[in-house]
Amino acid sequence: MKIKKLILSVVLILVVTVFIGGKFVKEPDEDLHTLLIGQIKLEASGFPGESHVNGIHTGDIEIHLKNKLTGEIVILTSALGSGCFYMVNPETENYRIVKLYTLIHNPRYRQTLSMGIPTGGNISILNGKVNNLGHLVWKVDHKSESWDLSHNFHADVKAWFEKTYPGSAWNKKEWVDVTILSD
Repeated sequence: MKIKKLILSVVLILVVTVFIGGKFVKEPDEDLHTLLIGQIKLEASGFPGESHVNGIHTGDIEIHLKNKLTGEIVILTSALGSGCFYMVNPETENYRIVKLYTLIHNPRYRQTLSMGIPTGGNISILNGKVNNLGHLVWKVDHKSESWDLSHNFHADVKAWFEKTYPGSAWNKKEWVDVTILSD
């Protein structure tokens, strides 16, 4: 039984390694010419005891964007390790970040964290360019019941992408910094 679990674990690690090491974003062409990209991390603190929630988390964080034209919600999910999320060829140029969500769990404990963004969160996307949302930092302090979202470090996201995907055609396109605007 232990050998089966060990073999399954090794296979899972290999699959994840191949997935992470492979192409992350479809390459641009005539039809795929606009990219929205960013990174996110959750800094959680103040949760009781030896909670595994406390600390920094990057994977499986959902960024809910509302299409300001149709009202449709688009959910982008961050990748484990890098915290990177992206959308190729957005349907419109105007979105609003309406919610952040994640489920942190281990075999004995599950914690859902969610942050609604009632106002602001507006982003504008330029067609034909790589739209860099920068690095989002979502801070949650359970003791003080405080929640915060900030963004910055656009250059870090671009540098990470260029280093991770040096041969990508997205690197040859113009990169523009996207700012989160209030209403």
